Amino acid sequence: MNNVEFENVNNTVLCDAIYTKAGGNVEFDNVTFKNILYKGAFIRSEDSDIVLNKMIVENYNICNDKDDNKCITKQMKLVNDPETVFLRIEGENEVSIINSSLNNFDLNTMFIYGSNSSISIDNLNIENGHFLNGAIHYAEPNKVGNISIKNSKFKNVKSEKGPVVRIDNLSKTYGTKISFNNVTLQETEATDRGGVVFSTSKYANTILSFDNCKFIDTKARYGSICFAYTIESEPYFSNKNDIMSINSFATNPIKLEIDSNSVKNFTILSGDTIHDNMKCNYH
Repeated sequence: MNNVEFENVNNTVLCDAIYTKAGGNVEFDNVTFKNILYKGAFIRSEDSDIVLNKMIVENYNICNDKDDNKCITKQMKLVNDPETVFLRIEGENEVSIINSSLNNFDLNTMFIYGSNSSISIDNLNIENGHFLNGAIHYAEPNKVGNISIKNSKFKNVKSEKGPVVRIDNLSKTYGTKISFNNVTLQETEATDRGGVVFSTSKYANTILSFDNCKFIDTKARYGSICFAYTIESEPYFSNKNDIMSINSFATNPIKLEIDSNSVKNFTILSGDTIHDNMKCNYH
């Protein structure tokens, strides 16, 4: 599919907008989708490789009229529906997304992809939107495959926890990787924890890596870059020493010490939960 523009794409029942059953390849080149209000996966593939080049997606699950209660009600249902995603990949598929953009959106998450799939992203701009569970949500029972993102940007993307990556507690490691290389994370924000990443999995350090990435004005109540349940839950950052600052990284505390010489100073050793009671004298 080449040099095509679609506008006002919507449905009333669960179905996939673009669906390939098995075999062959799917290629989009210079294709634009605008004003999408859609229940289900927008693109779904079973055993077909996909190449998306110069694709533009604008106004995805967005109500232009803030007083349109019917639209807003439908929008909220879509955001809370885990089946409503941009791309769903099943089987041993390879997906390439190149020189593309996603702008102005409200989604549950961006991908559902199987454990044998591979997604390669180069020069993708994701701006001005909200993910309920982060752009990439790694959680059981979905055993997600490998994903590589490079030379891309996430800007003004919001969520409650981990707007870019959310990794929930896993029963085991599945040997797949999520890697970011030369990616800019700018003005991403979590209303609770993890302005870029939220992780409760002890395997996150072997799953998720950030190499040569820039973090600009990311925000969260706790951990403006990363919130990890324990030190082991924290992903790898190649430049962690350079991006360390107050509240940039947070984990659950294991111990709280009050300096007897000054009630204004305290130390938190971070990395686990507090199992004992905290005691101090307050005057």
